[in-house]
Amino acid sequence: MFYKIGVLYDFSETSKKALKAASHWAKAFSSSLKIIHVVPDSDLLEIISKDSVSNDATHALTRQIEKDFQEISTEKPEILILFGHTTNIILETLKAEPLDLIIMGTHGYSGMSRLLLGSVAEKTIRYSPIPVLVIREDFHHLPQSILAPIDFNDFTEELFLHLFEISKILNVTFDLVHMIPYINTMRLLSEGAPNLAAIDYDLIKGNAEVQIKFHADKHPSLKVNTHVGIGAVAEGICEKAKELRSDLILIHTHGYKGTKHLLLGSVAEQVVRYSPCSVLSFAPQQVKSN
Repeated sequence: MFYKIGVLYDFSETSKKALKAASHWAKAFSSSLKIIHVVPDSDLLEIISKDSVSNDATHALTRQIEKDFQEISTEKPEILILFGHTTNIILETLKAEPLDLIIMGTHGYSGMSRLLLGSVAEKTIRYSPIPVLVIREDFHHLPQSILAPIDFNDFTEELFLHLFEISKILNVTFDLVHMIPYINTMRLLSEGAPNLAAIDYDLIKGNAEVQIKFHADKHPSLKVNTHVGIGAVAEGICEKAKELRSDLILIHTHGYKGTKHLLLGSVAEQVVRYSPCSVLSFAPQQVKSN
């Protein structure tokens, strides 16, 4: 599944957690590991002023990364030093490098500061052609419980394929969660929809419980629990992960850009922003050509 794993490393405490996580995932999946460090545009002048030759800076950074990794593992990873705009360089690298998974940290801030500081992770998730694992600061071990949102769309079977592949390596319990969003009654009223008061959420929830159990029963080899909730989708997913003390949320993005992204990609990004645990996202193969 993950034969070649990359990890983004910038010497921060959160990226050190990501480095540790990458070592664990690479060992579990018998994967090769590539550590990627991006020197952002804002640091280029400082580096050039200290090192007359850019190769000197590359060698110095490589030595420091090797030293940091030796504190975690005795393995010898490949190290790639890049220069430029952080997000752009990351995305270009993910398209060019034959990686199966990219691991990165997030700053873990709350409120408005998080909106700014988490932007690299969110943009990477939005446009990455490969799965992205965002590690929270409290990472201690490989996941034993994984929460997987399910919405009964065209990508449901692909979600189960990921669950199945992970279960072959990790001894893990999956919690399938389906969130039923409250209907936007103001929008429907403006469109002239009748009988809004007659919306039966209990009936909708009951139907969803039948559907989610149907999908779970199709995969008896997986250890699966099912949950159905009503409310804001991203918030409900994060609250359920907190309630269940999940180690990881596995969520798909729809892989769209522009206007469609505003509608379809925002849930995954909100989950990454506010999740109490690490998040593994993937762009379904069916929509990559759309």
